[in-house]
Amino acid sequence: MLDFLGFCLENINFNKGDKVKKTNIYLLFIVFTVPFLASCGPAFLKKMLKDHPDIITESIKANPEMYMEALADAQRQYMVNRRKKQQEDELAAREEECKNPKKPEMKDSRVYFGKKDAPITIVEYSDFQCGYCAKAVKTLKRVLKEYPDKVRILYKHKPLFPGSGKAAEYYEAIGMQSSKKAQEFHDMVFERKSEIRNGDKFFKELAKKLKVNMSKLEKDLSLAGPIVEEDKREAEKFGFSGTPGFLVGGVSVPGALPFSEFKKIIEDCHLPKLGGGKKEKEEDSKEEEKSEG
Repeated sequence: MLDFLGFCLENINFNKGDKVKKTNIYLLFIVFTVPFLASCGPAFLKKMLKDHPDIITESIKANPEMYMEALADAQRQYMVNRRKKQQEDELAAREEECKNPKKPEMKDSRVYFGKKDAPITIVEYSDFQCGYCAKAVKTLKRVLKEYPDKVRILYKHKPLFPGSGKAAEYYEAIGMQSSKKAQEFHDMVFERKSEIRNGDKFFKELAKKLKVNMSKLEKDLSLAGPIVEEDKREAEKFGFSGTPGFLVGGVSVPGALPFSEFKKIIEDCHLPKLGGGKKEKEEDSKEEEKSEG
């Protein structure tokens, strides 16, 4: 059959430049011999296309729109399948980390946002000049508002931009005097992060506004540097290459994901271990509705 096709194509007289007619004969031949081709198996098709590659090239030239649409559809389907596989892998990794959470260092001497003895700790690896980190500040404040007795936040550092490391050192040094003042410094720096480029002058201005002991601050800055460096190494150890990165009770959250993602991990992974979770919240809600009724 293959030899017959070759004989026909080589001996039919085409007008000069009549490639479309030749292509159509190829295609008609393939259409009418599909049952035969199927029975011959892939080896036959492979040999035919190898001996006559112009079957495909001429067909593409004759029907470019059809092929471009097919390629676009294939690319869209590839992206859908890739995203689905990525989500499945992320879910599997999250479930594994829920069973075997990562264990960052959490010293009592560090600054914690929220209730200091809360059972669930969100560790954030951040940069004071990172736009996504600034966005995450609002998300984490909402988390604390939603779970005031269950969650606390430990702000750690992964400075990427020039000047961010110095901001981190001032934050830690102020925290050695007062957690409250360090938290206020944290918020002020994010609100005015464009001024970080002014360096020590800017940080000292904020410290004075917070009534920080300046002489003690100068001494503590030398102790803050190693803390920031250790935070950076820890972030890299846990696979965070950019900022922000989070460990929600030891479960990884890469990037400034929405509140719903944090809520899902807290309620699906951690609250059940504490004797609560979605079910408990739903029952409490029903009780409230009954009492209101």
